[in-house]
Amino acid sequence: MLQQLLINFALLTALTYLFSLTFRAWPLPHTRIFQAQSILLGAAISLVLILFPAQIAPGIIIDMRSIPLIFVALVFGLPSALLAAIPMLAYRLWMGGPGVIPAGSSILLILLVVWLLRERFMREGVTWRERTALATLMLLPNGLPLGLLPGGLQILAQSYLPLLLLNVSGFMVTLVILTDRLKLLRLNALFQQQAYQDKLSGLHNRRQFDTDLPSITPGDLVMMVDIDHFKHINDTYGHLVGDKVLAEMGRLLSGSLRPADRAYRYGGEEFVLLLRSPKAGCALPIAERLRQQIDRQPLSIPAEGQTLDLNVNVSIGAAWHVAAQPPAQTVAQADQALYQAKQTGRNRSVVFKDNCGAME
Repeated sequence: MLQQLLINFALLTALTYLFSLTFRAWPLPHTRIFQAQSILLGAAISLVLILFPAQIAPGIIIDMRSIPLIFVALVFGLPSALLAAIPMLAYRLWMGGPGVIPAGSSILLILLVVWLLRERFMREGVTWRERTALATLMLLPNGLPLGLLPGGLQILAQSYLPLLLLNVSGFMVTLVILTDRLKLLRLNALFQQQAYQDKLSGLHNRRQFDTDLPSITPGDLVMMVDIDHFKHINDTYGHLVGDKVLAEMGRLLSGSLRPADRAYRYGGEEFVLLLRSPKAGCALPIAERLRQQIDRQPLSIPAEGQTLDLNVNVSIGAAWHVAAQPPAQTVAQADQALYQAKQTGRNRSVVFKDNCGAME
């Protein structure tokens, strides 16, 4: 019996690891497709486990089939777990024998206890010791209905404790595998965020811009935004205030975009916007609207116990992306327009070959 249970334990561990590989990115998707996929896989793992049971008496088998169902109940709720249990229960009914009714009763009792303890188990800050204790409580009903069969108490005396210990161990190993996988995905997401986000401004960085640039399509607009006289701000108020100006500018730019658009810190005091297919036929009004919004809105910068209201101006250069043109060339054209805006007095917008005419 113990050897077969250990085989079942090893099978549970291997299947759990394979199941964890279906988690590809953090955060996990909260979609019906993901939920259905997880329920189906939980049902499949439970069914596979019952195919390799330990027989303790004619028509009576034990295994770890309940563990995948417990996790389905914890994550998605009792109805989902009952749904996932149907294939396994149907197979157990087909097998027949005196253990059919106790098997179904055990599953229902376990899921009922899980339902009662679910909120406490899923609470933030629960220690591993508490989770082990809760897992033990969830699995206590496993096999108890066997005591109602003729000779069932003797069967329980021989098998209950090994079954409980191995099931609790299997539950905790499963929890560790899934938790470690999610932790790895969270760390990977954090590293990616740090690699592609500018910490100072909160915007995407140059690396992310270079990654996104090849995806632009004809009709998209590239806008280069440069803070005028930024060196003067640093020299007058200090670099700490200059950093806060960059942070406020990042907040202002990101708040002025549509969901499909993106803002990036290109380098220093220079930013770049990717506007996806703006509806306006002319780029100049779009750029001017942004420039005037910045011009009219002083930046409130906390500094040494006081708040500085700084009037910050920007110069903007923009270029439309056209068919059969390399994306890098569109950026170069926007940069060329920005250079012209700087050279002709700053605090203005210039568009390279706008749809309304030539360079303005």
